[in-house]
Amino acid sequence: MQAVQIVTIFGYFFMCLAIGYALRKRGADTETGYLVAGRMIGPIVGGLSMAASYMSAAAFMGVAGMGYKFGLPFIFTVVAMCGMGFIVAQILIATPLARRAKDFTVTDYLTERYGSQFIRVVTPIIVVILLATYGIPQLKASGMAVSKIVGISLPWAVIISALIFVVYVSIGGMWAVSITDAVQAAIMVVAMVFLGCWTFFVIGQPGELLTAAFANNKILGGFGLPKISFIGAGILWFFGVVGLPHLVMRVFTARGEIVARKTLLNSVIYFNIFYFFGVYLVAIVGSAKFPGLTRPDQCVLRVMELVHPVMQGILTAGLIAAVMSTTDTLLITISAAISNDLYYRLINPQASQRKVVMVGKISVWVVGAVVAYLAIQEIRMILILVGAVIATASSTFAIPLIFGIYWKDATKLAGELGVVFGFVVCFGLFLLKWVPPMSEGVFGVAASALVMIVVTYLTRQKLAAAR
Repeated sequence: MQAVQIVTIFGYFFMCLAIGYALRKRGADTETGYLVAGRMIGPIVGGLSMAASYMSAAAFMGVAGMGYKFGLPFIFTVVAMCGMGFIVAQILIATPLARRAKDFTVTDYLTERYGSQFIRVVTPIIVVILLATYGIPQLKASGMAVSKIVGISLPWAVIISALIFVVYVSIGGMWAVSITDAVQAAIMVVAMVFLGCWTFFVIGQPGELLTAAFANNKILGGFGLPKISFIGAGILWFFGVVGLPHLVMRVFTARGEIVARKTLLNSVIYFNIFYFFGVYLVAIVGSAKFPGLTRPDQCVLRVMELVHPVMQGILTAGLIAAVMSTTDTLLITISAAISNDLYYRLINPQASQRKVVMVGKISVWVVGAVVAYLAIQEIRMILILVGAVIATASSTFAIPLIFGIYWKDATKLAGELGVVFGFVVCFGLFLLKWVPPMSEGVFGVAASALVMIVVTYLTRQKLAAAR
């Protein structure tokens, strides 16, 4: 049966490569085609691909593992706040960003809004650092799954996964990323909903499973983290929708304002189905059947052992789809930060579009190699690292972006310091460990907002006095 699983996984890999090859001409020569798919992505593909890009390995493995370790209320907090984030972004953010036909990245918007060359230089550097870090647990999760099913060592599993990601992203650009992500989203939701519902309702007896789960895992129904950590988790997933550069870039791919709003609304629907009918149930089944796991990230992989080997292959494809749907978007966003924000805007404004695209493709290969190397190394729990990146990105970009749209008085200096303070405070707290885990985003977002309000007020007061 292992042969069936191997064929399923590599058949899936081949499909992704085929999509990238088929769409290579659409994004081959122009920056608009390569980076934002010609701004022609519709609401269904856009909604599925945006949600899939956000959920990643953290959704397929990390959140179930955190529910196993810290309790079901944690999963509910993440899902509820993230869903609210999508709805708020759909109402407040989608239309203003979709109107900006010349923007490719969050750097483009913030630079023009605040008129800041400092933001033009600093923001893409932060984007590359954060998103490359975000890619590490994605490749780690993919390597773990491929290694388990195929029976090869983890380093080779990571290298194979990375190579496939890099090839189809570099040849197909955002078109390939969007189409493959939509397909991957469908695979993910079917796989996780099947795993959760099948193991909970069909293989097991729901009543007995619930009793065993709460008996085996005393923390399952409670709060395994300080309450401020739950607040922090909610805030980082709420603001992550508008703070993560690769999600902002997705809005720029929509073919108009109405489509942008529908894209975010479709993402919410998909997101909730995936979590409530899949991840939630898997955490319960894992607690009932596999108590005492030393690696909570393994919860999903252990529950997969309860189904037929053929289904294990399909479920593994779902896990890899979760990884790929985020990793490919991270790579194309990093490519945009390097080729558009740094190379074209700062280093060589006279470069042809073909040359800009070529720089983007080269950067995909270089960054992919670095991320693959780091993914082979030992890392902490997948969701911890993912949460650190989401919290830092939210702290860095969410408030300057929202204030930039809706607060016309926000000044250039306020925007610059909002970016810097949000990044430094959140990232610094992760390094120093002065606050409970996953609460760092609370302080980072608050610092960004506070400094922008104070600096804008003082700047306006100074200008008024000078007059």
